[in-house]
Amino acid sequence: MPRQRKQTNEHQRVRGEGTRWQVADGRWRGQLPRRRDPITGKVVRPSCEGRTEKEVIDELAKLRVRYGGRAISVTARSTLADYLESWLRDKLPSLRPRTGQRYGENLAPVIGVLGTVRLEDLTAQHVDRCLDELSHRRGADGEPIWVAATINRMREVLRNALNDAVRNRILLYNAAEYSNPRKTMTHVPVVIDTSDKLARFLTSAEGADFRITSRPHIVALLTGLRIGEICGLRWEDINFAEGRLTVNREIQRIRLSIVETVPASYERWRGLVAMDPKTKKSKRNMVVPGKVMEILRAQRQTQELWQEIYSKRWTDHRFVFTTRHGTPVDPGELLAQLKRILVKAGLPRMRFHDLRHSFVVLLTIQGVPPAVILELTGWTNISQLQRYAHYTSAMEGIGVRAIDSVLSAAEA
Repeated sequence: MPRQRKQTNEHQRVRGEGTRWQVADGRWRGQLPRRRDPITGKVVRPSCEGRTEKEVIDELAKLRVRYGGRAISVTARSTLADYLESWLRDKLPSLRPRTGQRYGENLAPVIGVLGTVRLEDLTAQHVDRCLDELSHRRGADGEPIWVAATINRMREVLRNALNDAVRNRILLYNAAEYSNPRKTMTHVPVVIDTSDKLARFLTSAEGADFRITSRPHIVALLTGLRIGEICGLRWEDINFAEGRLTVNREIQRIRLSIVETVPASYERWRGLVAMDPKTKKSKRNMVVPGKVMEILRAQRQTQELWQEIYSKRWTDHRFVFTTRHGTPVDPGELLAQLKRILVKAGLPRMRFHDLRHSFVVLLTIQGVPPAVILELTGWTNISQLQRYAHYTSAMEGIGVRAIDSVLSAAEA
């Protein structure tokens, strides 16, 4: 049966992107123009199949990365730089964009030190000396460029890459596996764990200096949403009647070189990319405090005013938190604003993600069951709760008071 092509104006075709069509059984197929296979050297026409058009668009993007650019046929005599560059290029289509960027950032210093070493000559001593050298590098201020935890992440990514070389029988053993990780100090997040700190934060955020620009920060503290999930909220995700919001996507800033590898179905605004949440469980529908609904209503009124004032430049992407012209807000701008809010409130410096830690700690202090916290945060297992529910001075005496309460009831 002849294939049925679906015409659409939603997606502008560009040369080399490939074609896609829907077949009689409702499934979709896609195909790229003829290309030379980087391994065999044969001329091929890569193709794919999927249940939906979106699946095929994403698969075509992966195929373009796989069959595009300079391919390296890796052997044990290849240099570590050649292998890692080839490995990362093949890995990028299966990684989240931000993860792919971090892999590249972690491997770059290692390639700078060990890039000329042949794979077959690489030993655990090479890796240890590399990690030592990176640990002792200093910036202009005399401080280490990379802390021990970052050095360990470099080692971890290198180990993952070499594991694939062992699995593909390019190497006999993984040198990074037998290297020594750096000793690290446990990071203790700064959290808002008392009503006094919460009041100071809200007073500062709702003051005249930050009234509009601090709304995402208040929502993050009172809902535990991640910074990307805050930026990715759209108005259709908000149910004002029931006091609910739904997390359907997140926005990340990634390098423009990585944006080129992102599937064509993802929305993008130069370095900003909208994508599915971190995990399947992260897609969640949650009841939120009345304070959050008040903030969202105020934000909608503000946007209506911006649309009138900047009507010629306004682009309606339906995001809740935007610039004055309707484009999604940059996560980096929210972090810079958080620093100003904390200074005004007289609170210690903290990361934006520490607002999520604070949300979990506040719920824990109030005795909220772990199952409820897991549902609100979008986590899949209790171990994640254990990393976030830190013991703070605000929790001191809770256990004693609980026992006293039980004794009082028993003696009554």
